[in-house]
Formats: sequence, structure tokens, C-alpha cells
Amino acid sequence: MMSRGGGENHIINLTTELNNMGHESTVFCPLGSQLGTELKELNSPVVEKKLRLKVDPLFFLSFGKFCKKKKIDIIHVHDPVAMFLVILASYFFKLPKTVMSKKTSFPIKNRKKTLYKYNHPIFKRVICVSNEVKKVSQKSIVNSNKIVTIYNGSNLDKLDTFKPKINLRESLNIPKDVTLVLHIANHTKPKDLPLFIKCVEYFKDREDVHFVQIGRHTEHSIPILEAVESKGLEKRVSFLHEQENAAVYLKQADISFITSKSEGLPQVIYESMYYQTLIVSTMAGGIPEVISNGANGFIAPVGDSIKLIEHLNHVIGNKSAFAKMLDQNFQLVKEKYDSKIMAQKTLELYQNLLKPVQ
Repeated sequence: MMSRGGGENHIINLTTELNNMGHESTVFCPLGSQLGTELKELNSPVVEKKLRLKVDPLFFLSFGKFCKKKKIDIIHVHDPVAMFLVILASYFFKLPKTVMSKKTSFPIKNRKKTLYKYNHPIFKRVICVSNEVKKVSQKSIVNSNKIVTIYNGSNLDKLDTFKPKINLRESLNIPKDVTLVLHIANHTKPKDLPLFIKCVEYFKDREDVHFVQIGRHTEHSIPILEAVESKGLEKRVSFLHEQENAAVYLKQADISFITSKSEGLPQVIYESMYYQTLIVSTMAGGIPEVISNGANGFIAPVGDSIKLIEHLNHVIGNKSAFAKMLDQNFQLVKEKYDSKIMAQKTLELYQNLLKPVQ
């Protein structure tokens, strides 16, 4: 029950994989959402209803009727608004076993209403996308035994089908001998674009590197773009706005650069590993659970521009020295972080919950 955003890849991947395994997985979401549109394009089962307010009686009553009519076995909730709607529906219908996902490392707010939602008995399991998210959740959820970690992974089969619409070097006139550093992130506070600009500024007079930023522009974009102009960074960084299947451009980059200050575990980590692009990142959220500094990438404390710049300096113009690291990442993501693995582990969790109590 959510509009299209960073975490919705998980819903699409999970639904796709479960249906491919022969299990009927239907997404119930607001009418007109991008998520619903994409699922229909994929011929995935989806039910769309108008959501006029965050607490819309018609919406949660429709959901309850749907669960009763279709004899749903299990409900999987994917965002805080949906959590509350399901709780409300449970007062009018006998709902099946329910689990929820927590996908960010934001602390759960210490508010009565919020704590009530996360500790509601209807939620039998809380699935976290990383151990860091699990650690954060344990501080607010009383029954920590119901909190588990299942890494989202990425749909590797789908990554193979992506085709770029442009050649970054040709479109932006970046010479082949110039290191291309790609930053894929929507312009939101957790992605810390100011830190990105701070790092770009250090390389202002360097002609052997060029930064490219791909992501949806928001109200936070204005000060970022103004900073680029005031600091005279136009020759060192290019902004391309949102691009379809942006991950495919990692194949054209030398370095995947991540400056986030808060994450669950971003898809771009898995995508960079699969496309064999060198990773320089902050240690936001669960990133250190996948990337070990110096072993399969380079990570720095959140907000630490000095360490990030040090890592960039270490790898710029030297990608060939890390060929073995990139090959290892490619094997690792296939072995541990394919969305098929995520779906299988999630299915096993569902099945264990549905087993009769001994």
C-alpha cells in the first residue's frame, strides 16, 4: 500500500519471484500509484482502490473485504501508512497472519501512536532489510524475538535486460581517460547531496575526474544546484535528473559513489556489485554488512568528506588494479543477494507462521 519510491523495488521483486514460484501474490495499493502501474505492466496481480486520506475508511474496509473474499493466507505490509490501515481493518475483520517490513535505519519515533503501531499484536514478524535496521527496531519493539533480517537483494535477471538510452561519455563529452564517478540518488535528505557537493568541490581543478549525478529532483535540489554554480563546479559535475533504469549506467562508470547518511541497505550497492563498478560509500545503515573496507569496496563514516575524498583519490585512474575485487563482488551478489534468495527466505517465513501451533 504505497506510491512508487525507493523501497518499492522490493515489492515488485518479491511479488514477481513469488508468482514465478507458483504462489499467488497480489499487491493492494492506492489507485493511480506508479507502483500499481508498473505491476500491471508486468502482468502482476494488483488491486487498486482510491486512498483519499491516510486514514480512509473506504480503503481499509475494501482491503478487509478483499482478504475475506479471496481467503488470503498472509498479509505483508510495506510502509507505516499501510500498517495503520491494516490495524484499523483488523477491528472490523478477522485478518490472516500479518508481517511487516522495515526498510530504513530511521529510529522508530518515541510517540505513543507510533509505538502502538509497531508493537501491535497483529504483526507477527518484522522483516528488516539489514542487521542495522534490526538493531534500530529492537530499541522500540518490545518483543524483539519477532524481528528478523532478510536482505532484499536485487533482481539480477532484470538487470541483464536493461538498456541505456544514452552514452554518458558521449553525451557529456567525457574523455575515455577521465574517471567517471556516478552518484545515483534522489534529492532527499537521507542521500546527503551537500556531502556529495563537498567532495566534488575538492576535485574542482582536477581534469582527470568527472562526477555524474542521476536522481529525481525535489525541493532540496535548489540549494544543491545553486552551490554548484556559486562554487564554479559546472565543469566537474553533471546532473541528469531521473533516468529510466538508472542502474544500467553503472556499467559506464568507473566508480559508484554513495554519500547517504541514512539507509536500510540501498539497491545501488547490489547493482554496483553486479555491474562490477567500484564502490566508494559511507557506512550508512547496513552497507558495512555487505561492503568491507579495502576488501570489496571503500567505506567511510557517515558525513566524513575527508575519508571519502581519500578513498576517491586512491581509486581514481586506477580501476584496473581492482579487477579481482570486482570479480569477487560479481560472484558474491549472485550467491547471496539475488532477489530469488530473498523471496525464498520470505516464503519460508510465511510458511513457518502458517504452521499449526504444536
